[in-house]
Amino acid sequence: MKDFVNTPAYKKIREFIIQINKSILTEIQCCNDTVNSFLQDVYSLLKETEVNKFLEKQETNAKFNYFHIVLEKKLKSLLESRFAIENIPILYKYLFSSFGNPVRLDYGTGHELNFACFLFSLVELKIMKFNECYTTFLKYFEFIRMMIIELQVLPAGSHGVWGIDDYQYLPFLFGSSEMCKITLDGKISDSTDNGFYTAVQHSKTYKTRHSNVSFEKHSPILYSLQFIENWSDIHNKIWELYEKHVLLCLSVTQHFIYSVLLPEEEKTGAK
Repeated sequence: MKDFVNTPAYKKIREFIIQINKSILTEIQCCNDTVNSFLQDVYSLLKETEVNKFLEKQETNAKFNYFHIVLEKKLKSLLESRFAIENIPILYKYLFSSFGNPVRLDYGTGHELNFACFLFSLVELKIMKFNECYTTFLKYFEFIRMMIIELQVLPAGSHGVWGIDDYQYLPFLFGSSEMCKITLDGKISDSTDNGFYTAVQHSKTYKTRHSNVSFEKHSPILYSLQFIENWSDIHNKIWELYEKHVLLCLSVTQHFIYSVLLPEEEKTGAK
């Protein structure tokens, strides 16, 4: 198997994430109504899990499993009802793999990367634009946080105190880009509407409650970012950690899902 860093997929998804960061800095961020409406239908499947009478007295792992059973059963038809394209199988495998592992009962940065691959595919297929991705990510981040809390999902491959967060990196990466723009516009604020502060608040609240130790002890790297004065430097630090802990991390990339849009090998005849 080829090292992920040497594949076209690595170059494409890395550049995709960079382009979203640039878009946040330079463009007005918009919503793609078709994609967001579709994803809202997907997210509503969790509600179907919550109101299932049989599951009311079951353990949370049974609910997590049931959510994936419903997702597997309904996702393809939901995709087909919204997107009249031939690439439904590609979209299906990336999106289905964006909500954790029902066998290990966990969720981590590899699943988050699958969602990035899903949005990359939509951009490649001309269904979305770069400046529509961040708002879609924000809804996804919000859903994942709810899923983690409601179903008590375990972190997959956490770096513990050496990582930004047990579950996700992209809220901090994209949120720090947003803060760079806010700072440039002269509208600096610690408002919780911002993607970065929302992610920090979730990490502080959820992890403090479950670890029973203070924020600076359970998340020292995230805590230390407050002492960096320049948001550009904060963003660069998070990007460095994201590359190290996700894009260049074998335990994450060995599970990467290749496709015709994100291939392992160059096409024959391609330079």
